[in-house]
Amino acid sequence: MSSSDERVVQTTLEQPEYERFRRIADEEGLSLKDALRLAARRYVTERERVDADDPLFSALDDLEDDTGEPTSATEMDEDLYGRRDE
Repeated sequence: MSSSDERVVQTTLEQPEYERFRRIADEEGLSLKDALRLAARRYVTERERVDADDPLFSALDDLEDDTGEPTSATEMDEDLYGRRDE
């Protein structure tokens, strides 16, 4: 039984697809259910579009220095972690 925030998804596979999928799942020590769940997560992750309205991207405005030049990774590290004297 699934919780209210889970959904059951069913599909059919051709016999050769099923056998290949089953073999790989077995080799990786996964049940078919876990292998299908993993496959669905990977599918979504690989195809999901970036949300341009995500607040994370407003930080990109801060990636330029006072001259309008891109901030280097070293400068960003110094801003975040303080200057390291070697």
